[in-house]
Amino acid sequence: MTHPDEILLVGTGNLASHLATLLSGPAGFRVDVAGRDAETTEIFCNTYGGLPFRAEDAKYYQVAIICVSDQAIEQCAGIYAKHAAALIHTSGATPFEVLSKYHSQTGVFWPMQTFTAGRPINWHKLPVCIQASGSGPGVFFEKLSNSTGLLTVETTSAERLNYHLAAVFACNFTNHLYTLADIWCRENLLEPKLMLPLIEETAKKVQLLDPTEAQTGPAKRADQVTIDKHMALLNDHPALRQVYQLFSEQIMSRYHYLWRK
Repeated sequence: MTHPDEILLVGTGNLASHLATLLSGPAGFRVDVAGRDAETTEIFCNTYGGLPFRAEDAKYYQVAIICVSDQAIEQCAGIYAKHAAALIHTSGATPFEVLSKYHSQTGVFWPMQTFTAGRPINWHKLPVCIQASGSGPGVFFEKLSNSTGLLTVETTSAERLNYHLAAVFACNFTNHLYTLADIWCRENLLEPKLMLPLIEETAKKVQLLDPTEAQTGPAKRADQVTIDKHMALLNDHPALRQVYQLFSEQIMSRYHYLWRK
């Protein structure tokens, strides 16, 4: 017998922590959490919501949401498919079809956002890429969207993978560049926080302008004198020099300038 409005959440990572809070809070579901380690799962539930999953309870959930690393999705699908009327994973880079050998009611729920445990997320209007086979996942997605205000967007596996790649450029690589700037400032006894208004304005500007129009800097204006000064500073930092040169080459090429090596 299916327990309506009861969800099995598989995983205890960053995204799982936010889903546990969302599902057991605004969405109004009762959540059980399955993790690899009993103690970690207990702490997770006490912190973010839900109760530890117990196989001996023999529950049959409305949905099992697999929220683990891409490499562990299939293994978890094989373990938990029998416990739910529908099976959903949360990966942007894993095909929808990976679940079909384990269940006839399958779906994907991939929020296009960066998640860090303990940092609140505003789910209202947050784009979530979804895909569903069978009525079970569709009913779940509709209720979740109506109760939380998140924005569901139907996508194929190929579309999600391309969105995922774009997100790596827009978020993960960008944050890595923030890290490089932070390290450079600290190594040169500078205050990294002075960069924050610049970072904030850059993020705001691309919401109003095409990124191509928003580009500034020495490579955009072909300021070779400044570029050479920067490259000289990086002579003893070959990895950073390589990054600087690569980005300068690409920016100058995009704006029709030639890179002078």
